Amino acid sequence: MNLNSKKARIPIAALGVTALCSAGLGIFASPAQAVGQSLTFVGGMTNASILAADPQVDADSAALTYGTKVSGTTGTDTLYLDVLTAPAGGEVYGQRVASNGAPTNTFGATGTTTAPVSLATTPLASDILYFGAEDAGTYTFRVFQDTNGDGIYQANFDSTTPTFTLNARAAADAFTLAAPATVQAGTKAAKAKVTTTLTTEDIRGGSPSALGDAIAKELYFDFADAGGGVTGENVDGVGQYTAADGIFRYMSTGTDGADALGRDAGTPHTLTTQLKLGSAAGATVGTARTTEITSNGVATLTTAVDTGQSDNVKVTGGTVKVRPGTSDVMFTAKAMDNAGTPAPVANATVTFTLTAGAGIALTDLTANGAAVPASGEVTVTTGADGMAKLTVRSAKTADANAYTVNASSGAANATPALSVAYQAAAVDAVKITSTSTELTPKVGTTSVTVKGKLVDQFGKDFQPPASENQQVAVSGDATGNAVLSNGTFSYTYTPTTPPAAGTTNSLTFTYGGKTATATIQWASSATASKVTLTAPADGAKDLTIQDNTAPDATQVAAFGNTTGQIAGTVLGADNAPLAYQSVKLTGGNGVWFSSAATPDADHPLMESMDVVSNASGVLSGAYVFFTKSGEHKITATSGSATASSTVTVKAPASTQGYNVTVDDNSGAPGATMIVTGKVTDIFGNAVPDADVTLSTGTSTIGAIGSTYVTTNAAGVFSTTFIGGTNQSGELELTAKLVTPAVLTPNAAYKTAGVTLPEGKESGTGTITVAATKLTLSSTANVTAGGQGGTAKLSGTFRPNVSVDIWSKESGERSYSLMDSAMTDAEGEFGLSTRVTRSTYFIVKADGMSSASSLTEVWSKVSLSGKALGKGRVQLSANGDPNTKATLNFYQDVAGKDKLLKKVTSSTSGAGKTTVKLAKGTRSVYVTFKAPGTSMGKSKVLKIKVK
Repeated sequence: MNLNSKKARIPIAALGVTALCSAGLGIFASPAQAVGQSLTFVGGMTNASILAADPQVDADSAALTYGTKVSGTTGTDTLYLDVLTAPAGGEVYGQRVASNGAPTNTFGATGTTTAPVSLATTPLASDILYFGAEDAGTYTFRVFQDTNGDGIYQANFDSTTPTFTLNARAAADAFTLAAPATVQAGTKAAKAKVTTTLTTEDIRGGSPSALGDAIAKELYFDFADAGGGVTGENVDGVGQYTAADGIFRYMSTGTDGADALGRDAGTPHTLTTQLKLGSAAGATVGTARTTEITSNGVATLTTAVDTGQSDNVKVTGGTVKVRPGTSDVMFTAKAMDNAGTPAPVANATVTFTLTAGAGIALTDLTANGAAVPASGEVTVTTGADGMAKLTVRSAKTADANAYTVNASSGAANATPALSVAYQAAAVDAVKITSTSTELTPKVGTTSVTVKGKLVDQFGKDFQPPASENQQVAVSGDATGNAVLSNGTFSYTYTPTTPPAAGTTNSLTFTYGGKTATATIQWASSATASKVTLTAPADGAKDLTIQDNTAPDATQVAAFGNTTGQIAGTVLGADNAPLAYQSVKLTGGNGVWFSSAATPDADHPLMESMDVVSNASGVLSGAYVFFTKSGEHKITATSGSATASSTVTVKAPASTQGYNVTVDDNSGAPGATMIVTGKVTDIFGNAVPDADVTLSTGTSTIGAIGSTYVTTNAAGVFSTTFIGGTNQSGELELTAKLVTPAVLTPNAAYKTAGVTLPEGKESGTGTITVAATKLTLSSTANVTAGGQGGTAKLSGTFRPNVSVDIWSKESGERSYSLMDSAMTDAEGEFGLSTRVTRSTYFIVKADGMSSASSLTEVWSKVSLSGKALGKGRVQLSANGDPNTKATLNFYQDVAGKDKLLKKVTSSTSGAGKTTVKLAKGTRSVYVTFKAPGTSMGKSKVLKIKVK
């Protein structure tokens, strides 16, 4: 301290200090206010990066400054901004705003390194201090509270904050623009975004961040299209800050929402994105980014609802009715190109757009298991069949709840737009369930029972609530009511006068404004003696086969008519037509019947069908559909009378390939193999003249004869494959249809009650090139009998060749030829041989030799014993194979077993001995090892020694 200064001569009492002086002691002081680094920035933040800008221009530029608070101040002493370092000519702008307020563009403090400047008098805890800088560079400063009002910082008297580092960055250094290189036309998921090195949160807080939002307002996305034209959704606009990831994104002023690049429909073109400051007239920031808007090839997009939900979901045009309580509905969009024969477009991005409706908000919905974004847009990629699928789950499933689903892909907008509405089940139709036979009684029948039911809008049986009408009204040739039970009813009609053959009676059943009419046809009591069939005509050829379009009965003229309707007559014994006779139609596998030329749920496809002749005995109202090529027999039966027509159905067209299979094949290096496969249609018929491409990928283990083949009349394609001379291994042969049919079953079949599989335009098979190997294996272990044992040998080599089997018994020095064998058509061989010693085998052929295979022979020995008294025991053993060898008799004791006696067996392996053992129960056993075998050991024998 400079005691000569005026500050030094301030009386101690004036400082409010109690001083104690004593010899050898200094002065101890208790100041009223702490000095030195006793102030802190709230939150401990001592650095920030801001955008270099003059904060005095306007409110938006003022908002770019960094806000903080200082804690630890006391009293009313003034706070000062003390700039410690700055770039040449640089200034730090400072402003104190009371009551947590936002900055204004009036900054009273402009600090330089020359001298501190006043920030605030009477500082309060709610004050926010804002700092900014116009010139780019790094600044350091501190904030101190001037205790004695001299305007300079003195560590012994003034309290201060730590040094704060403020990085003022030029825009080019502060922001990095990114945009996707390519975007499919119509895609909304791609984003133009900006990352920053700036600090995006300060003491102001905010949601998501007041400072981040202020910076976002200074970012302007300027779009320019070249060649495609702006559709109105790539509207230039400012950014939006996302606190979760600290990224600024383009925010359209159109309908795309907060972070979409925008939908660019039309022809492929280039979109350029340039970042600017503040507005279109603002300075450019960094390098512009280009995005190529590409066509995805989608010409048409058709929306539908998956047919597997028919019990709870009903679609009529663009209206989707959903049974209350049904949470999941699967929507589909089929993308097709504009080729001469439109084909599915795979890997196209489809954007489904969900819109909230009555009682349902977007937050009530999930799409394919994920939350629906605020934009309502969910993207799905089409599969090989051109199909995009979206499962929407609603948490609200009450009557009258609603939402809508639309879809787009590229320039294609889906048709129809689907309006989804939950509807309580209600009667939608009255249906007669009596069969045609039941409604065709013979004259003389006293009464006829007509059966029916109510169905709801989802095609399910419907029973009205107890509070509603429980009867179906009957009118027409009789009046009355039929009582409902579980949604069904029946009514017994008794004619007032006996009806004549060929006449009819009609009854109309009505409920809730819905009606159905049952016609009772009175049949002749005569018995049918003859049935004729004129369509299909017997011997008709080249009849039309169904394909993967909606079933259509239309036929060629040879059928007998071009409608595909069964035609014939039922005749009596006098050859006169019989009215209203029941006739059953059958046709076998690949023949279907329906009561309509275009089958549907009310007119399903059936493997057999009951029809009734009309008043003139003529068959009508039945159509036939052929799904198998080749010969078929159509039979009409009435009573014991039958008629049949044998017809031939042509093969599918070459463009009806629906499935491809490839046969596995194998061969040796250098061998020529014939590889084959087959193309079938949706019904499993062979498809002739179908073009197929073949590929072996990157494999080099051989060469394929042709990569473009055509199927024969049996639907089979073939070519050669030559294995490499010195190559081996496996490869995958892929066959792909050049012009496949649509690979998803036409929905009309499922509606008509027939479920068909998905198609597959390509198939794979495995070609194995295996080096020729000569292999041999033999029985590993053989337990000898008296004459030894049997070893079984087997192995592989080329088919239909002779191989030589060589053997070497234990103890021999070389192999000798034992036998020969022939391989079969699969290259396998096998034989059996007797062995009395452990033996090695090998097989030789064409100069090649297999690895050796060992069959190990184990000797076998049995033991019996007899106590002779006085500690003597006679032991008898018999060893196999029959040969002279040593028998070792042992006593089984704790520790090392005791050898009782060694005996040389007879040539049959038998031997006996008498041994002396201590009295009591003793355990003995014997071992035997014939030459060239492994030792055998008997079971332990317990003998009671006397």
